[in-house]
Order: sequence, then C-alpha cells, then structure tokens
Amino acid sequence: MSLSKPLCDHWTFWKESLQRKVEAPRSIVSYREPVVLLELHAFGNASTKGAGTVVYSVVRQPSGITTIGGSKTSTCQARTYRAPVVAQLG
Repeated sequence: MSLSKPLCDHWTFWKESLQRKVEAPRSIVSYREPVVLLELHAFGNASTKGAGTVVYSVVRQPSGITTIGGSKTSTCQARTYRAPVVAQLG
C-alpha cells in the first residue's frame, strides 16, 4: 500500500523541515561511546475507565544498555454515549 501523492508530498516536506543534528548539553546515555542501536518502544491501552500511552527509548552501546524514560499520558474515565434507536414503523 502506498501513500497518495498529496500525503507523500506533505510527509516529505515535514521530514525535510526537521533539524539535521540535535545536540544535548550533557550525555543522555551512560557511556561516552558510539551508539550501536537506538530503539523507541511505544505502548498504549484503553478501557472504559480511561486510556494511557508511554514512549521510551533503549540505547544499546558496546558497554551496556541505557533506558531513557520518555513521554507518558493518561486520561480520565471515558464517557459512554448511546445512539438513539429509531424504530421502523410500518
């Protein structure tokens, strides 16, 4: 499945507008050495009582693995709406 041309163009424009290099004023990983692999883990769940998501990263380096906590969200109890039933007469 491929994206439509307008959506593909929008995605390409957005992707090219991102910064090419991001720097942090301090090390965000445990070891000052090259990163072998960076993984993003995202989880979500929902029920009638609420919904929540979490995203965190796992950085793999030759000397070990660092887990960096990321973004967490949650919502309050979901409301249930019932659509009116229209009876068919006749």
